[in-house]
This record gives sequence, structure tokens and C-alpha cells, in this order.
Amino acid sequence: MAVTSTNAWKVNVEESMQNAIRSEFSASLPIFRSKNIKQRGNQFAVITGNVSESQNTMYSVIPNTYSLSLEFFMSDLKRNDLSIKKFFNQVSRIEETLYSMIDIDPLFSLEVSSINYEDDEEFDQYKKATFSITVGNVR
Repeated sequence: MAVTSTNAWKVNVEESMQNAIRSEFSASLPIFRSKNIKQRGNQFAVITGNVSESQNTMYSVIPNTYSLSLEFFMSDLKRNDLSIKKFFNQVSRIEETLYSMIDIDPLFSLEVSSINYEDDEEFDQYKKATFSITVGNVR
């Protein structure tokens, strides 16, 4: 009988993160898990899993840490103080939602390593915030 394996990090972490952001923002912030980023409305987010590493390969089969990135894009046609304030307000809400996941599932320790801001060069008139996230399991 063939045994299929699934990526536990993808199921447990990425989908939990996607569901938490969807429940916080509902339909106002679509979130995707695709590396092929296309322009998708006024604001959207993309989750990308990067690397999973085991801390001790002798004893661990499942990796102990998982690095992923969440990119938040927001259209900014006006480029004024109000639009910048809204952008950083949305970034703060996303960060708060990520840290609230610790309360939901205490088996994972989530840390936002860095948040980088830039005007995205691929799309005209978009601001971009990239969250570098490290998730570890607590055993």
C-alpha cells in the first residue's frame, strides 16, 4: 500500500495563517499562495513558504523551523499622507493577526523577523510590505 506524505508546515501553518487573515479582513484582503504574482485589485497578500530546517537530523524527521514570507500589496494612486497612513494601518493589522495566532495554536512559536517596506517596481502605483516570518514548533 502506497503511503503519501504531506507537508505538515503547509497544512498547519500556511493554511492557519491564511484562515486567520481571511477571518480578520474577510473579503477586503484576498490572500493567495502563489509565487506567480499578478496584479489583483486594490490590496492583496501572497504567502510563500521558503525553507524548513531540522535542528537535529539524528532525532527529528519533521523540520523544527519553517521560514516563510507574506507580501502585502496596496494600490497607492494618490501618494498622500492619508494613503500612507492607511497602508501602515493595514500592515499593523496584519502583524497583530499574525501574533494572535500564537494564542490560537500554542504549539507553534511564531516570530516576525523583519518587515521591509518598498514601492513595488513590478507594478505601477503599488506599495509593498514583506513580512519575514519564522515559525518553530514547541515540543
